[in-house]
Amino acid sequence: MRAAPPPCPLFPWRRPLLATGLLLALAAAGSCRTRPELPPPLLMIGIDGLERSVVDELSRAGKLEALPRIAAKGVSGLLEVPKPTLSPIIWTTIATGVEAERHGIEGFTYRDERGRVRLYGSRDRRVKALWNILGEAGIRTWTIGWWATFPAERVRGVMVAQVNTRLARRRRQGAIRKGGPAAAAGAVYPPELAPAVAKAVRTAEQDTARLIERLIPQPREEWRETERTLVEQSRWAIRADLSYFRIALELLSRRPPPALLAVYFGGADVIGHRFWRYAYPDQYEDRPSHRELAAFGDVLPGYYVELDRMIGRLIEAFPKPANIVILSDHGMRPTRRRRRFDRPMLSGAHLSAPPAYFAASGPLIARGAPSRSPRPEVLGSVVDVTPTILALLGRPPAADMAGRVLRGVLAPGLSVHDPVPSYTPAGWTPPAPEIVRSAEATSERLDQLRSLGYIQ
Repeated sequence: MRAAPPPCPLFPWRRPLLATGLLLALAAAGSCRTRPELPPPLLMIGIDGLERSVVDELSRAGKLEALPRIAAKGVSGLLEVPKPTLSPIIWTTIATGVEAERHGIEGFTYRDERGRVRLYGSRDRRVKALWNILGEAGIRTWTIGWWATFPAERVRGVMVAQVNTRLARRRRQGAIRKGGPAAAAGAVYPPELAPAVAKAVRTAEQDTARLIERLIPQPREEWRETERTLVEQSRWAIRADLSYFRIALELLSRRPPPALLAVYFGGADVIGHRFWRYAYPDQYEDRPSHRELAAFGDVLPGYYVELDRMIGRLIEAFPKPANIVILSDHGMRPTRRRRRFDRPMLSGAHLSAPPAYFAASGPLIARGAPSRSPRPEVLGSVVDVTPTILALLGRPPAADMAGRVLRGVLAPGLSVHDPVPSYTPAGWTPPAPEIVRSAEATSERLDQLRSLGYIQ
């Protein structure tokens, strides 16, 4: 029994106004039932494995612009994360406000009734996500690259599913060559956007090669086999980030912007796993050589700088004024500190559940005083993200969500609706087509996850 919020909160998101100005504004607005004031749009960027200490270090060195600007104008801190720190679980929790036992995404893979290994996807989710909740309220959303979104759901807005394999890339590009969206079935909703998505992906292919050349100045022919493996096993994640970035820019240039744009970048996690030792050699007994440090020491910090640039570009392309939320699903720590690195091995990990990064700024966001403490404040948990995003968009949370609205993040005096009982009725299923990944695409994705140590 869903209780609707009041039909017209009188500009609950506005800062206090002078009495005369308020009276004039109300008189000009007329009946609020016919001309409701909408909250500012919201840009949410999820960055897998973004480590707060690296952001702070690079910010102090003056190498980042967008992230420190957001923190300075608003609030920043940490979010607690549950174990296990598996991306499909946590990013689905971030998008639903509930934990894995309720949302149903319990890892990377499961076995179907015939014993075949399957990747978790959108049809396995048991509760509504932000894009469902907001869409049913008439609020348009764009979701790009989020975990467990294949096949793309029928939403009020746009969904580009997370598909990072060579096969998926060929199919997207085929949508242009063949003159239609059929080749991108399940990857894009609405399907008529497939040509625009394919165009962006094609540009990202060129961007990927150029970025790797910038990150690693050493000529490719001088790489050793171990180093070549680390780079090649990271290429798909870099390509995916640049694809989602280009897709977002392409859509913003073509269509009226949504109330919520959610974009996911996974490259910081993959780069952190593979290149942490080169960025922080003193944390390991087996230090990289001078040659290795000269070639690969800037890969991790350089990628953070690239992500910061992409964040700045997206903010610039998004309508203003807007609320901006940047967050990760966990941080990153060194691993295998006493091991010998005589073969391609992961040197960064997050099994200890290092807390997630969070920063936000905008008209509805509190402006916190700069902290003098070397320890960032813990603002809440990843389960609190969905209730907080709903509040920023003028919608109530649900009483059956595990999270709560992070009121310390919101501007003082911002009105927050009382919770509704639930958004997800019994027996609900996601509005996604029954499309199964091909054996080739599944195998390639499993190899990617296996190389990161996520599955055996």
